[in-house]
Amino acid sequence: MMNLHELSAHLQDDQISETVLEDGSGVLLDLAGQRVLSLNDSGMLLVSQLRNGVAERVQLVAAMTQAFEVSHEQAGADVDDFLQELQGLFTGAPQKE
Repeated sequence: MMNLHELSAHLQDDQISETVLEDGSGVLLDLAGQRVLSLNDSGMLLVSQLRNGVAERVQLVAAMTQAFEVSHEQAGADVDDFLQELQGLFTGAPQKE
């Protein structure tokens, strides 16, 4: 499994493209893996943070609590779930149901 530094570096690769829509949602395109991921506004916020070199969970949780009306605990759970899904996408690991 990728750690956050590896995931952040992978998202900064030229083979990864993102498009942010007006409502904050967006699309992440992995050209090398030929994958398309549709993300809501919180997913795009986390991808943006990771693409900008943020590789610490605590910083991702803080970004979520600042951007959305969500408790620290809920933001932490959301960040963990999102990172697991994203890592599974890039590593081919099974994703939780």
